[in-house]
Amino acid sequence: MAVTQYVAVRSIHVLGSGFVVGGSAVLWLALRAQGPVSVRLLSWFEAGFWAVLGVMVFTGLGNLVGFGIPTTGVRASAFSIKLACILLLAAVSAVRSLSIAELRRRDRETATARGLRWLYAATTLLSATIVPLAGVLARG
Repeated sequence: MAVTQYVAVRSIHVLGSGFVVGGSAVLWLALRAQGPVSVRLLSWFEAGFWAVLGVMVFTGLGNLVGFGIPTTGVRASAFSIKLACILLLAAVSAVRSLSIAELRRRDRETATARGLRWLYAATTLLSATIVPLAGVLARG
Protein backbone atom coordinates (compact mmCIF):
# COMPACT_ATOMS: atom_id res chain seq x y z
CA MET A 1 0.00 0.00 0.00
CA ALA A 2 1.49 3.33 -1.07
CA VAL A 3 1.21 6.40 1.10
CA THR A 4 -0.34 9.27 -0.81
CA GLN A 5 1.09 12.76 -0.71
CA TYR A 6 -2.07 13.96 1.05
CA VAL A 7 -1.64 11.39 3.84
CA ALA A 8 2.04 12.27 4.23
CA VAL A 9 1.34 16.02 4.48
CA ARG A 10 -1.57 15.53 6.91
CA SER A 11 0.60 13.23 9.03
CA ILE A 12 3.38 15.84 9.17
CA HIS A 13 0.85 18.45 10.25
CA VAL A 14 -0.70 16.24 12.95
CA LEU A 15 2.64 15.09 14.38
CA GLY A 16 4.05 18.62 14.22
CA SER A 17 0.98 20.03 15.97
CA GLY A 18 1.33 17.43 18.68
CA PHE A 19 4.95 18.39 19.25
CA VAL A 20 4.27 22.14 19.33
CA VAL A 21 1.09 22.08 21.43
CA GLY A 22 2.18 19.24 23.70
CA GLY A 23 5.76 20.37 24.17
CA SER A 24 4.90 23.97 24.95
CA ALA A 25 2.09 22.87 27.30
CA VAL A 26 4.40 20.53 29.23
CA LEU A 27 7.06 23.23 29.57
CA TRP A 28 4.48 25.83 30.58
CA LEU A 29 3.10 23.53 33.27
CA ALA A 30 6.60 22.55 34.41
CA LEU A 31 7.56 26.21 34.84
CA ARG A 32 4.29 26.87 36.64
CA ALA A 33 4.17 23.85 38.96
CA GLN A 34 7.71 22.62 39.35
CA GLY A 35 9.70 25.85 39.27
CA PRO A 36 13.16 25.62 37.75
CA VAL A 37 13.43 23.87 34.40
CA SER A 38 16.67 22.90 32.69
CA VAL A 39 17.82 25.48 30.15
CA ARG A 40 19.25 22.59 28.14
CA LEU A 41 15.75 21.09 27.84
CA LEU A 42 14.28 24.46 26.87
CA SER A 43 17.00 24.89 24.23
CA TRP A 44 16.26 21.46 22.83
CA PHE A 45 12.57 22.32 22.56
CA GLU A 46 13.39 25.64 20.82
CA ALA A 47 15.46 23.88 18.16
CA GLY A 48 12.74 21.29 17.60
CA PHE A 49 10.02 23.93 17.62
CA TRP A 50 11.59 25.99 14.83
CA ALA A 51 12.37 22.91 12.74
CA VAL A 52 8.81 21.60 13.09
CA LEU A 53 7.27 25.02 12.50
CA GLY A 54 9.35 25.43 9.34
CA VAL A 55 8.21 22.08 7.97
CA MET A 56 4.58 22.83 8.86
CA VAL A 57 4.68 26.23 7.15
CA PHE A 58 6.35 24.69 4.10
CA THR A 59 3.73 21.94 3.78
CA GLY A 60 0.97 24.45 4.55
CA LEU A 61 2.12 26.61 1.66
CA GLY A 62 2.05 23.50 -0.51
CA ASN A 63 -1.56 22.99 0.53
CA LEU A 64 -2.38 26.56 -0.45
CA VAL A 65 -0.85 26.03 -3.87
CA GLY A 66 -2.68 22.73 -4.29
CA PHE A 67 -6.10 23.75 -2.99
CA GLY A 68 -6.07 27.53 -3.37
CA ILE A 69 -6.69 30.32 -0.88
CA PRO A 70 -10.32 30.40 0.29
CA THR A 71 -11.97 33.68 -0.70
CA THR A 72 -15.48 33.50 0.77
CA GLY A 73 -17.43 32.17 3.73
CA VAL A 74 -16.29 30.39 6.85
CA ARG A 75 -13.11 29.06 5.28
CA ALA A 76 -11.95 32.55 4.31
CA SER A 77 -12.55 33.81 7.86
CA ALA A 78 -10.80 30.76 9.34
CA PHE A 79 -7.86 31.29 6.99
CA SER A 80 -7.51 34.95 7.99
CA ILE A 81 -7.66 34.15 11.70
CA LYS A 82 -5.24 31.23 11.28
CA LEU A 83 -2.75 33.41 9.40
CA ALA A 84 -2.93 36.10 12.10
CA CYS A 85 -2.42 33.46 14.81
CA ILE A 86 0.57 31.99 12.96
CA LEU A 87 2.20 35.41 12.63
CA LEU A 88 1.56 36.15 16.32
CA LEU A 89 2.89 32.70 17.24
CA ALA A 90 6.09 33.40 15.29
CA ALA A 91 6.54 36.78 17.05
CA VAL A 92 5.94 35.32 20.53
CA SER A 93 8.21 32.39 19.74
CA ALA A 94 11.01 34.66 18.54
CA VAL A 95 10.94 36.50 21.87
CA ARG A 96 10.82 33.17 23.74
CA SER A 97 13.77 31.78 21.78
CA LEU A 98 15.81 34.93 22.33
CA SER A 99 15.08 34.68 26.06
CA ILE A 100 16.37 31.11 26.12
CA ALA A 101 19.44 32.14 24.12
CA GLU A 102 20.14 34.87 26.69
CA LEU A 103 19.88 32.34 29.53
CA ARG A 104 22.38 30.12 27.72
CA ARG A 105 24.69 33.09 27.14
CA ARG A 106 24.65 33.77 30.88
CA ASP A 107 25.47 30.09 31.54
CA ARG A 108 22.30 29.52 33.52
CA GLU A 109 21.48 25.89 34.16
CA THR A 110 17.83 26.39 35.10
CA ALA A 111 15.08 28.86 34.25
CA THR A 112 12.25 30.07 36.47
CA ALA A 113 11.32 33.44 34.96
CA ARG A 114 7.65 34.40 35.17
CA GLY A 115 7.84 36.06 31.74
CA LEU A 116 9.15 32.84 30.25
CA ARG A 117 6.18 30.98 31.72
CA TRP A 118 3.83 33.45 30.00
CA LEU A 119 5.64 33.00 26.68
CA TYR A 120 5.17 29.23 26.84
CA ALA A 121 1.53 29.76 27.83
CA ALA A 122 1.02 32.03 24.81
CA THR A 123 2.69 29.46 22.55
CA THR A 124 0.38 26.74 23.86
CA LEU A 125 -2.78 28.81 23.52
CA LEU A 126 -1.95 30.16 20.05
CA SER A 127 -0.95 26.78 18.66
CA ALA A 128 -4.02 25.17 20.24
CA THR A 129 -6.13 27.83 18.47
CA ILE A 130 -4.48 27.14 15.12
CA VAL A 131 -5.26 23.40 15.21
CA PRO A 132 -9.09 23.64 15.00
CA LEU A 133 -8.79 26.40 12.41
CA ALA A 134 -6.74 23.99 10.30
CA GLY A 135 -9.55 21.47 10.67
CA VAL A 136 -12.09 24.02 9.42
CA LEU A 137 -9.89 24.74 6.42
CA ALA A 138 -9.35 21.06 5.66
CA ARG A 139 -12.93 19.90 6.16
CA GLY A 140 -15.12 22.99 5.87
